[in-house]
Amino acid sequence: MDELLDIRNELHRPLIKFRAEMITLSKDIETASWDENFPSDVQDTFQAKVEPALLEIEDKLKSTEFREFWNRKIVDKHGI
Repeated sequence: MDELLDIRNELHRPLIKFRAEMITLSKDIETASWDENFPSDVQDTFQAKVEPALLEIEDKLKSTEFREFWNRKIVDKHGI
């Protein structure tokens, strides 16, 4: 359980950043959804702000600590 809490703590900051960028995304898009520029505005903002935050979370999830945690859980569950 302590390991799971450690991982949760490790992801805390990247998740806050991601959530903040999602809020910013919703506020930054000035065009209405029916405007022809809406899809490109969303795409541009997503790529500039949200995607980097997601990649940071992905990097944390691919970290050695996280993989070791899940590998141990799989081994324990299946008795491998």
